[in-house]
Amino acid sequence: MFNFIDYENWNRKEIYDKFLGYTFSVTTEIDITSFRQNTKAAGYKFYPSICWAIGKTVNSDRDFRFARINGKPGYYDKLDVHFNMLRNDGSNLFTHAITPFDEDFKSFYNRFQKDKADAEGCGKLYNYDKPRMDCVHVSVMTDIIHTALAMSKPAEFSAYNKPDTAFIPFIIVGKFYEKEGKTVLPVTAELHHCVNDGFHTQKLFKLLEQSCREVKL
Repeated sequence: MFNFIDYENWNRKEIYDKFLGYTFSVTTEIDITSFRQNTKAAGYKFYPSICWAIGKTVNSDRDFRFARINGKPGYYDKLDVHFNMLRNDGSNLFTHAITPFDEDFKSFYNRFQKDKADAEGCGKLYNYDKPRMDCVHVSVMTDIIHTALAMSKPAEFSAYNKPDTAFIPFIIVGKFYEKEGKTVLPVTAELHHCVNDGFHTQKLFKLLEQSCREVKL
């Protein structure tokens, strides 16, 4: 369900109007020590596990579920997880799939694994027919430890020139590694300045760490 905001009385109206169309990216490291230990001990793979944590994070706070429909801003009650992966044909090309978010880790994990297996052999860019805005997008670069990431998108791709636009963070995760006795994960978040500032960026990373710590397997 999409909830429209009382735009004229919205306390963020001035900022929204000023920064509509601006995005920024921040890369940091989060502590996933217990998350990695617990999921690995239970036999769970990392990618679906971290996608659950990301889905949990954005669904825990409406600040990360904003969009506009017919030019009017608002927020979704719930987001699903849109993720990418390599195809299994040896081409090194990628594809995308969507898994409905479920608070129950095991249910989400099992559905994710099925959706991923289906998408890997689809032979096309998207393993679904109709694009959706009510998703958090996740991408991975599991073979490198990255410290920064820059992206450039045309207005047509970001849909800023259209009445329907998602303002949901785009999350990229890198290769986790050991550092000072902890397991850390580089994470990049691209955010939309019209709805998210530095305050929200810090909150996003802190909530992601919290989601990782509090996962119930």
